[in-house]
Amino acid sequence: MLRDNKKTIPYPGYWAFIGGSTEENETREQALIRETKEEVHYNVKDHRFFKKYTWNGHKINMFYIKGDYYLSDFKLGEGQKNKIFS
Repeated sequence: MLRDNKKTIPYPGYWAFIGGSTEENETREQALIRETKEEVHYNVKDHRFFKKYTWNGHKINMFYIKGDYYLSDFKLGEGQKNKIFS
């Protein structure tokens, strides 16, 4: 996703994975499902935890999202543009 070009967000105008922070009392899996729905209007059904690491002081959790889908399945809720990279 090409992030919005707003000075109030980290890395405005950069390409990034879909994501966000957990809310109070929210698991990382719940955040994955909520953020994916908010950002690209996609309902995550089958996911698997992949990796946890720290980057620039941020705790990052990455997941595999399994499925057969097309770029047209993702409707922007945030960001400027979507693209699938190989």
